[in-house]
Amino acid sequence: MDERSSKDQFLSHMVSEIQTPLKAILRFSDTLLKNPYDNTNNEKYLKLIHHSAKNIDNIIKDVSDISHIQNGTFSINIKKINLREFLSQNFELFRSKAKEKSIRYSIKFGNNLPKYIQTDENRLSQVISNLLGNAIKFTKKDGAVKLEVVFDIKNSILKVFIDDNGIGIPDSKKENIFKPYIKDNSSINFEDTRTGLGLFISLSIIELLNGKIEFESTEKKGSTFNFEIPVKTDN
Repeated sequence: MDERSSKDQFLSHMVSEIQTPLKAILRFSDTLLKNPYDNTNNEKYLKLIHHSAKNIDNIIKDVSDISHIQNGTFSINIKKINLREFLSQNFELFRSKAKEKSIRYSIKFGNNLPKYIQTDENRLSQVISNLLGNAIKFTKKDGAVKLEVVFDIKNSILKVFIDDNGIGIPDSKKENIFKPYIKDNSSINFEDTRTGLGLFISLSIIELLNGKIEFESTEKKGSTFNFEIPVKTDN
């Protein structure tokens, strides 16, 4: 598929993905306006409206990020962070989603993790959130997702692994997994997808942090995404 066709496909997907939550917002807000005193369902409708609005916000953020990446204005802001605290906070963000699907959700810290490192907290959080979100999204009920973090003291490299036993990635899709505008909707609910930019954005962030991101996956058995970045420790 050439770049023009890929962009056309992306725009078509993006319009569809915005329409889905937007229609939900219009439908449930209309119901609330017609039945303002229906206390039985009002909370449910408001939660659905809020969820749909967050989906639209995520789509806009993805499109904004890729615009900055392609224009060379995607910035990195390095600062000191508490590593274990940072990792635990990002891990906890997805605990409720994992619980909803009865997924065995775990985190493991390797030995010798430094207390503090210098990195871009927001961008690194963006990568971990994308990978954890995908792992949970594509893992079936009663499956397992694990976040593991180790530190290479000799080379001062932080290594992060996100492992799942979900649906996996077909061999035919692996070559394009980090490319923008391309997304596979063949084996998942279309309403559960986003813009197809998350992995491309994650790759771009890791490369800006002078690291690398890789994955191994077997269809119907699961995937492991891992990245590593050089960091300065500050104990």
